[in-house]
Amino acid sequence: MVRLRYNGSFTVEAAFVLPLILFIIFAFIYLGFDLHDRVCIQTIIDKYATRGQDDLRLFEAKEVETRLEQQIKEEANHKLCITRVENLNIDAGILTIHIEYSEHRKLNLQGIQILLGSETQSREKDIIIYDPMKSIRSLGGLSKDDSGV
Repeated sequence: MVRLRYNGSFTVEAAFVLPLILFIIFAFIYLGFDLHDRVCIQTIIDKYATRGQDDLRLFEAKEVETRLEQQIKEEANHKLCITRVENLNIDAGILTIHIEYSEHRKLNLQGIQILLGSETQSREKDIIIYDPMKSIRSLGGLSKDDSGV
């Protein structure tokens, strides 16, 4: 009968290494969720900014701002995993749509916070509206009578 003898050093080493390995695995999973949420937020904002660009041709700016804010918040709440969009401000002008928002992480791990920064981050984005006739008229280049339309 053969008996295997293990030293106590194996147990001590495992006690140090196993938590480190588990932390690294959970950190990668958390960073994956964080990256997913950042890409989703950017995609949602780009999508609705493009729709708002088209809606500005038909509706008043305040109505478009309210509609965009509601749609962005609704879709963000549906798609995001560990992040919440707060303080969403939209300013629709003649040439740009300016969107300011802050991201707040619902699940915040202290060790990973060092890598990602604070749990609330503010961001902003300007979207240029491509409507040549409206842009030229707003700059005073042509009036309605000079355009020939």
